[in-house]
Amino acid sequence: MTASDLARWDIGLPLPEHRFPNEGIAIVVLTNGTEGTNEKVTNEIEALLFPPAADPAAPAALMSIQTLFAQLQAGRLARSVMTEALDAYFSEQLVSDFASSLRPLGTTVTVTQTRTDLPTLQL
Repeated sequence: MTASDLARWDIGLPLPEHRFPNEGIAIVVLTNGTEGTNEKVTNEIEALLFPPAADPAAPAALMSIQTLFAQLQAGRLARSVMTEALDAYFSEQLVSDFASSLRPLGTTVTVTQTRTDLPTLQL
């Protein structure tokens, strides 16, 4: 039975299908989960099959994030490299709170990008 055959079944439930004809792939997910579960599972499968293109700016951005994390652990931010909005966000009290909660975690080993659909952070 093909995915197209399955999609034609009249089982009384919505049966969304994501088709990728150029790749010869169709994704059909059957679930008894709550509303949105089907779409979430389908999107996760799609992300595994079609990972996003590599972002050439990602290594520099990840290094900036790792640097900011280390600065927050130490309680000292390099404010001169931050945007005005980010500088205003990090009050002295907030930086102190971050330092007290992040310092016990120890040195960061690596920072990994897990999503590409979020707004970028501008330091």
